[in-house]
Amino acid sequence: MTAYFLVNNLSFAVGMISAIMLLMAAWLSFDAYRLGREHAVLLRTIGLSLEAVWNIFYILGGTSDILLYIGLIFFFAGLIILAASFLEKKDLVANAVIVIPAFSAVAGRFFIAGAAVLFFIAYLSYRQAKREYNRTWLPFSAACFLFGIAVLFAAFGGSMLGAPSLISLAGELAASVALGTWIWQFMRLRLSESFVMIAVGTTFILATVITLAFSTILSARVSTDTSANLLTNVKVMNLSIGAWEQESLAKAGLIAADGSLARAVAKSDMVSLDQIAERYLGSYNLGFLTVTDAGGTVLVRAHALSRLGDSLADDHAFEEAANGNSIATIAESPVEGFSIRAGASVRDGSGRIIGTVIAGFPLDNVFADRLHALTGLDMFVYDGTTSVASTLFDTDGVTRLVGTPVDPNIAATVFSGAPWSGPTDIFGKPFYASFLPLANADGKIVGMISSAESEQDIVDIANAANRLTLITVTLIMLVMLMPILLISKKLET
Repeated sequence: MTAYFLVNNLSFAVGMISAIMLLMAAWLSFDAYRLGREHAVLLRTIGLSLEAVWNIFYILGGTSDILLYIGLIFFFAGLIILAASFLEKKDLVANAVIVIPAFSAVAGRFFIAGAAVLFFIAYLSYRQAKREYNRTWLPFSAACFLFGIAVLFAAFGGSMLGAPSLISLAGELAASVALGTWIWQFMRLRLSESFVMIAVGTTFILATVITLAFSTILSARVSTDTSANLLTNVKVMNLSIGAWEQESLAKAGLIAADGSLARAVAKSDMVSLDQIAERYLGSYNLGFLTVTDAGGTVLVRAHALSRLGDSLADDHAFEEAANGNSIATIAESPVEGFSIRAGASVRDGSGRIIGTVIAGFPLDNVFADRLHALTGLDMFVYDGTTSVASTLFDTDGVTRLVGTPVDPNIAATVFSGAPWSGPTDIFGKPFYASFLPLANADGKIVGMISSAESEQDIVDIANAANRLTLITVTLIMLVMLMPILLISKKLET
């Protein structure tokens, strides 16, 4: 299991612990309100409850923009109410706390504002501690300050494994510890309430631990299965390319054996050549079809009729066909690009070679899209170590993400002739990917093919399992908690 999954699971656990701390703080605050009926305490209770709701939206909301924006409203409403509670004239002993999980993707500028409010609440609670000579407010002030740090760095989070995101996660964990310290000061003073609260808090923490353990095992298994499936898929891709090489070779041979084509080449009958080449291109479903004379000069390109007169003398498929050999290879061409290329000789009635037929399929974005439609995976083709075809798009939704070299360590393994499978970054995003070498007719490795699945897709599966497991385990443990609640009621009477 990669660091990406570990950090994701840790983020889930820390967010859940923070939510538990918030709920416990809101519970204590409401208990204090029942005793004193004071306005500031009620405000803090509402503020803490709203922050707890925000955390729950973050943990269980997944990637739903609607839920995250609703949660953001609760977050800011809770912050404002908490700040207002410290501006009350009466001084109270109650709860106040804030929690913000890393959520920079929705609107970073809102979290900068939220961090400022958190720092303000930290200052107000610290001022109240000094004014009342009440040190019990200091852990709460520290918690607000640390939550502010977490929110501020979350606004610039970017990658889950980036320094800002990790600092935000550490800040949230430290803030939860400080908040727990603040809560414990009050729990020690109330036996029956503390008994119930400890039981409920322990229930949720155990549910979180069980969920985290299950998610870790699930993520590891999914990662292993994904790597194996990707390798299988890329091997199927390789077999498909091999089949297309043989198909290109067979069709090039059939076209070259057509007597009407040989007569048109011998007479330099360009009109007939155009008609014959276009007919074969369509009927044989080829990606491209080129006819040359014996010296390699292009007579016709059925797929690009205006591109003729250039020379294929350096083309490996032409060289072999001009020498009487029919081969299929993978090579770069100025017109067709990186492609499967098969060559066959065109002979006159006496058997003399008078030209060649070069036919095949481009290994381009259309090829990648076709395989993507079959497998659902992202596909990449590399000419050498640089991507030339991809199913990934830039943020504009139009531009293909190509032209980036593969990781040198991966390239070294693949160009040694071995497959490679595992986690890697593709265009700055974490993926699970498998790579296989592409070899030409001489056995020389000239490129690579790759199938990949975004780690975020796997994380989404794990997060969905986290939510379901957490809810199920929590419900089971709450049912088991009922005897403890009954005992607590008897203690009160």
